[in-house]
Amino acid sequence: MFIKKLGCVCIALVIQACATPPKYTPITQQNRDSIKTLDVYNLVMQDEVRPSVEVSNVSGAMGGGLLSAAIDASINDDRSNESRSLTDEFYIVTEDVDYRVQIAQTVNSALETLKPTNPKSTAEIEVLADDEIKKRVASF
Repeated sequence: MFIKKLGCVCIALVIQACATPPKYTPITQQNRDSIKTLDVYNLVMQDEVRPSVEVSNVSGAMGGGLLSAAIDASINDDRSNESRSLTDEFYIVTEDVDYRVQIAQTVNSALETLKPTNPKSTAEIEVLADDEIKKRVASF
């Protein structure tokens, strides 16, 4: 058994040694000048605020059991309701704010130093399926 574990560790070390960090290759001036169009995608996977709620662990302190699980459920329910009320107020206040526009302005100002053509000054929402995202990434 020890020999099998030792063999697995040795194989893992050999495989780990094969992993090398990617080499940084700066773009040459010739390649930089050949870029005519620039498509920038700001991929937002989840644009919502989710508060962190500390989970109760009374059942761990009491050694488990149905009563301690019920206490945990009650405490966690109260905490999640409290955080939900806070986020509901936050959503009401920030309902009309489009953060994508603010991010686009920052990104576009950085891109203007690379390419003099002015990209769109607004941000657009475009819902894409996973297949479409993979196809666009593969096209680069």
